[in-house]
Amino acid sequence: MQRRFLPLMAVLAFGLTASVQAADEVKDPTGTWMWEYDYGQGPIDSTLVLKNKDGKLTGYYDNGDAKVDITKGEFKDDKFTAEMILDMDGQELTVELKGEVSDDELEGLITVDIGGEILEFDWEAERGLLPADVVGTWELEINSPDGQVFTPKVTIEEKEGKLTGTYDSTEAGQFDLTEVEIEDGQLKFEVTVEIDGNELALDFEGHARGENLAGELEYEVAGQTGEAEFTGKRVKTKE
Repeated sequence: MQRRFLPLMAVLAFGLTASVQAADEVKDPTGTWMWEYDYGQGPIDSTLVLKNKDGKLTGYYDNGDAKVDITKGEFKDDKFTAEMILDMDGQELTVELKGEVSDDELEGLITVDIGGEILEFDWEAERGLLPADVVGTWELEINSPDGQVFTPKVTIEEKEGKLTGTYDSTEAGQFDLTEVEIEDGQLKFEVTVEIDGNELALDFEGHARGENLAGELEYEVAGQTGEAEFTGKRVKTKE
């Protein structure tokens, strides 16, 4: 094995650690939220996508029949408010969603103003993922115990309704991802990296929240297995 690959193999053999970003501990509503609710005419599956920037929320609501942008949103003291206008048979409904995030769940209240008549509903939702949440190029970061930093890039695409992608490592080159999927609100993908005849199998699982990605990977190399944490940032597309 060439000398330049020894640090990588040594790090994987003895385990990897990565500091989870402080933002992961904040009750930030950024991300995709999904829930089902019966308002009296059958259950409706709803999705709310939020992005928080300096306390201002943007995003959209989608229930399958209607998709509308948030007209006003705020995040303050771990609580958020999002307002939007829905059209129901030509009548405008002012909808306000208030919630507080706790880990991967939220609880709150939905208020609907129908021509001055106010309706309120309890609201519970869970974090979810859409293909749009994970498509793009992610710069991953893995820090070794001795201070070395490994920064592979993972690019994920959606083709004909299926997720595919590539893994690009400075140490080993580029390889195709396999088993790229969204399951239980998590992004999962696998890749086998070949280094001088040795196979390094990596199995990633993580959550995407806005432009941030974090999770754990399992690895197997030379008969040794282990786990590690990883974080990542989505690279902005040049227009």
